[in-house]
Amino acid sequence: MQQNAKTVGNYYLQKLAILQQKYECIGDVRGSGLFIGFELVKNRFTLEPDTELAQHLKNELREKFILVSTDGPFENVIKSKPPLCFSKDNVDEVIHSVEKVTENYLKQHRT
Repeated sequence: MQQNAKTVGNYYLQKLAILQQKYECIGDVRGSGLFIGFELVKNRFTLEPDTELAQHLKNELREKFILVSTDGPFENVIKSKPPLCFSKDNVDEVIHSVEKVTENYLKQHRT
């Protein structure tokens, strides 16, 4: 289980780093093992927190039965703590959902 957490956690971080390059609203991506967090910001240079997007993403993911929480002083960090049996396929499902929700949100709010 420990090896799975390390392997899948590293895969999760790699996939989030790809999203970070694609979307300016993803600031810092950090974590260890399966304890992962990524910051949502309005501007990557000023790092102005985007609490509204974080809350929207958390709620939309819950509708898809993906449970995450928000953290940080501005509640703009999405925190993921899946069970140790989490797999790379599960990561792909989460990443796909995060991307879809983020894309839809940005189209509606930042045109």
